[in-house]
Amino acid sequence: MKALTFLIVLLAILFTRCKSKSTTQDFSGTYVLQTKGEYAIDYDTLIVSADHKSANTYNIQNNSGFQKIRNGVIMLKEFKKTSWVANWNEDKQLLSETDLGRQIQFKDNNKTLVLKNSTYQKIK
Repeated sequence: MKALTFLIVLLAILFTRCKSKSTTQDFSGTYVLQTKGEYAIDYDTLIVSADHKSANTYNIQNNSGFQKIRNGVIMLKEFKKTSWVANWNEDKQLLSETDLGRQIQFKDNNKTLVLKNSTYQKIK
């Protein structure tokens, strides 16, 4: 009887662990980055939201603003918006977008997002 109880408890623990690994993570939030160089000031915002129609799929909206610097004068701010869809790759632990090959990695318990060589901070 003790062996049967032990086996049931062991199976319950294994089932719980397997189930928790298969659940998807939610990376939804707003991530920002600001950079300044010799020729421009860039403001970049990525808004990541889960696509509730498809598991492991995320919609990403990129709102960019930049100000050119010409002869030491900061020009008017210009804006650009793009949207794309990425899929969570469990094996590689990153979001992948197939059209342009963009890959997003999350670090610090999803408080930072890395796209190419840029690190964005989560603000909400």
